[in-house]
Amino acid sequence: ICISLYVMDLISKEDYKVYEPRRLLFSAVSWVVGPTLGVILYTEVGPWSPFLASNIFALMALAYFWWLRMGANPTLQPAKQNPEHPLLAIVHFFARKNLRISYWVVLIRCNFWIVLFLYSPIYIRQAGLDDLYAGLFLSTINMFVFTAPLIGWLASKLGTKTMIFWAYAGLSLWMLVMGLLGEPKPIGLVLWFCAAIFAFTIDVLGNIPFMRMVKPKERADMTMVFSTWRDVGEVTTPGVAGLLLAFLPLQGLFFGLSLATAGATYLVSHLPKRL
Repeated sequence: ICISLYVMDLISKEDYKVYEPRRLLFSAVSWVVGPTLGVILYTEVGPWSPFLASNIFALMALAYFWWLRMGANPTLQPAKQNPEHPLLAIVHFFARKNLRISYWVVLIRCNFWIVLFLYSPIYIRQAGLDDLYAGLFLSTINMFVFTAPLIGWLASKLGTKTMIFWAYAGLSLWMLVMGLLGEPKPIGLVLWFCAAIFAFTIDVLGNIPFMRMVKPKERADMTMVFSTWRDVGEVTTPGVAGLLLAFLPLQGLFFGLSLATAGATYLVSHLPKRL
């Protein structure tokens, strides 16, 4: 929440299309190097070493932010008004159509990724493939982060709203095809891979509708509500998936995701064109 507010105070709305792709690109180093480094430390040094490394990096981040706080940094200013009560902030957030849509944009995308990371290993095993393919599949998908600058460049040419709309439309189509494929098959991983390309496009651009639509004086209160999308997704997605799987085979998840992403496509069409 604090980093989001920091960014919205520092960066103009016109530069979000540049900032968001770069943010994901720089984070790619951690996502790509971190897991491998953790395994190497765990196996070659000792089970304690990945945790020590994590603490060192956390302390480095803490020291850096403490330095910003202690320095004469004009961007770190005290609040100019009392914060709104959290329950009232929720009411005010969802009373605004554009903010509601911005929330669903990131929440439905979150649903897709949670299903992918939870159920792709199960899908791979049911498709008759070795467990090694699960790791390779997820590692390869994480490499999409390096395409973030390209997605940002396309958004600057085509428009953020257009990119998010067609990304959700493509994601809905691929999920429908996966559902129609039936029982898990190796070719299904190719379809899932194609779907992930569209989902990552939403990853890169999905925060921009909120960042552009929220009013400056409401940023702190509305960001507090908006940032709950990750927690809501992590709580609700396994529950809904479990409910579907209680009555349907695994492909039922894909039909459910196709329906949800189609709904998100419709909602995105109602966002302002100026995005």
